[in-house]
Amino acid sequence: GVYMAARLVFAVIEPYARAHDPRKPAAVIALLAATGYLILSGAAVSTQRAWVMAVVVLLGVLLDRRAFSMRSLALAELVVVILAPESVVEAGFQMSFAAVAALIAVYEVWMKIKPERLGAPGVIDRAVDSMGGLTTTSVVAGAATGAFAAFHFQRMAAYGLIANIAAMPVFTFWVRPAGAVALALAPVGLDGPALAVMDAGLRIVLAIAHWTAGLHGAGVSVVAADG
Repeated sequence: GVYMAARLVFAVIEPYARAHDPRKPAAVIALLAATGYLILSGAAVSTQRAWVMAVVVLLGVLLDRRAFSMRSLALAELVVVILAPESVVEAGFQMSFAAVAALIAVYEVWMKIKPERLGAPGVIDRAVDSMGGLTTTSVVAGAATGAFAAFHFQRMAAYGLIANIAAMPVFTFWVRPAGAVALALAPVGLDGPALAVMDAGLRIVLAIAHWTAGLHGAGVSVVAADG
């Protein structure tokens, strides 16, 4: 989100955009933002993985290289294992890397087989692509992490796909932008209204979670594996 916003700002400065690549300074700003978030969030395993992959991808932008691949995931896993080797037996490590590995694999296959589109996509096409991407992401990530959830928690979420499809648009277009505005305004003490907007969006996300969790058969119990 920070990268896209910064790139947009530099792109609309026409004299700069004509002489320089707006992506380069946007990548530097995004690197700083990602590092700041890593520190503020407490650097959990999933956040370490996300940070390393973000750094690899943004360095790829700076060096004009494509970096979103299994190699970047392997690098992130190597860094996390070096920093916290005990995390390999934790649910967070296993589920986080399993989900991302599955998503990258599906993305790489899709890029090879996707049909060519004639002309620029319209509003309906973009909406269909967005919902298709969200649905695919939920299905792939859920399938990749389901076995680990069953092993560690003896439970599987039957309606995780429904919850994700309902909650992710609220989080993406409401909660996340409000959070970014609040963070930008926090140093001058004007973050209150943005945090209130963010709070309202999070309450909707939690309401969706509670609703799906309360549906009949939402939690599927699984027998624990033998020791």
